[in-house]
Amino acid sequence: MSHPEVIVCVGGGGVGKTTASAAFALALANSGYRTLIVSIDPARRLADAMGVELGTQARALSLDSGSGQLYGLMPNPEDAFRTFVEFLFEEEPEAVERLLQNRLYRAPRSRGPRNPRTGDDEPHLARNCRA
Repeated sequence: MSHPEVIVCVGGGGVGKTTASAAFALALANSGYRTLIVSIDPARRLADAMGVELGTQARALSLDSGSGQLYGLMPNPEDAFRTFVEFLFEEEPEAVERLLQNRLYRAPRSRGPRNPRTGDDEPHLARNCRA
C-alpha cells in the first residue's frame, strides 16, 4: 500500500483557503483519488460552501463525476488524532494499533506543551508519535 499524502491549506483570513480546499478535494476525487477533506473552522464555511453536513466521523460525499471517492470530516478536537490515524491507515490495522499504543499518544493530556493559541495538544502528540 502506498502511504497517504496530506495536504494542508493555511493562510490569513479571506485569502481563499475554503474555496481552494474544496476545489482541490473535488479535483483529486474526480481524478480517481480517495480524498478526505477536513475542516476545523467552527463557522462551518467549508460545509456551507460544499452544501453538505460534516460531522465528527468521515462521511462519503457524492461526486457528479470521476472515479475516486470524496469524504468530509469536521473532527472533534479531543478525538482528532485518533480519527485521522484510523482513516489514513484503515487498510493497515497493525499500524493503527502501534500508533494508538505509543506511549506518547497514551500519555495523559496534562503532559507536554499545549498550543498557546488553542490550548490543544494534538499537534504535539502527532509530531512525537511520528518519531
